[in-house]
Parts: sequence; C-alpha cells; structure tokens
Amino acid sequence: MLLRWPAPLVVAQILWIHLICDGPSDIVLGFEPKEDGIMDEKPKSLKESILPPLGLLLIGVISIGSAIAALLIFNYYFRIHGDEVEGRSLVFASFAVNSMIYIFAYRSMRQPLHRMTKLTQNMPLVWAVLAGLLTVAVAFVVPGLRNVLGIVPLAPQQWGLIAGIAFALLLAVEISKRISNRLRSRV
Repeated sequence: MLLRWPAPLVVAQILWIHLICDGPSDIVLGFEPKEDGIMDEKPKSLKESILPPLGLLLIGVISIGSAIAALLIFNYYFRIHGDEVEGRSLVFASFAVNSMIYIFAYRSMRQPLHRMTKLTQNMPLVWAVLAGLLTVAVAFVVPGLRNVLGIVPLAPQQWGLIAGIAFALLLAVEISKRISNRLRSRV
C-alpha cells in the first residue's frame, strides 16, 4: 500500500499457503524426535523470554528476507513487465515453496542441518513437505484452481528463481544458527 502497488498476494493465495501448503508440515514438525543432549541442558528461568534470541533473529531474517525477495519480484513483473498477475503468481509460489524448504533447518535450533537426525526418523514431515510442494504444483496445473487463486503458469526459469530464494532462506537459517551457537559457546 505504501508503494501504491496492487496487493502482491490476494486473500485466497494467503489462505492456500497457510492452510493447504504449510498447515500439515507445521503440525508434523512437532513429531520430530528428541535431540541428543536436550535433557542435559539447564532448566530455563521463568524470567527468560519464550523466544530465545535466535528465534527472534530468525523471525526477522526470514520475514525481511522473504518480503524483500517478494517485493523485488513483484516490482519487476508489475512495473517493468506490466503484468501484476504474473508477479503475484511468482510471489505466491515463492511464499508457498519457501516454508516447505527451510522447515528442514527448523528441525533443530541447536544443530546444523548436516548433523541432525536422519530425515527418515520423521517420515511424516517428509511426506507433509512433499504434499505441500504437490499442492503448490497442483495450484499451477489445474486451470480451475489457477482461476480461483488468480495465478498463471510459470516458466522453468521462474521456478528456478523460486527454488533459489527458498534455498537462500534455508542457508540464512543455517548461518543464523551457527552464529547463535558460537555466541552461546562464548558465554
């Protein structure tokens, strides 16, 4: 609104992302097996914040990173190409795919991705992510859903851009965890 652009996402797209794509994977993340050594940690103080500094940092990094990427994409397609629907389609796909990819880094806030328990120990998460990615694909393939969601099919290079953004956010989570763990070990 501040930029006087049309909305980069419409209500139906937001609901599709949060209820259809993200919902199941967010729920099954709760079934992640316990981490080794978690019971060796000291109890948290009642005065300590519910969200640790890393959690707050990640909320900022992911939110700002996703928003900047989405606004740049939308600006490019809306302003330069004059096609708000194509821009909106890329923003929708980006937000839907991002969380399906970086959710794997959130399996542990203490360990890097390569040191976490094997993905096979939480197959419901793997299946939920695959189902979430499938629902994104279905939205772009089924003409009736495309009409309801107000999107258009995307070219392979556009899907490559979306994948690149998703993996950049995954990397941002991993870098943030590494920095947090180094700072915590110095204390």
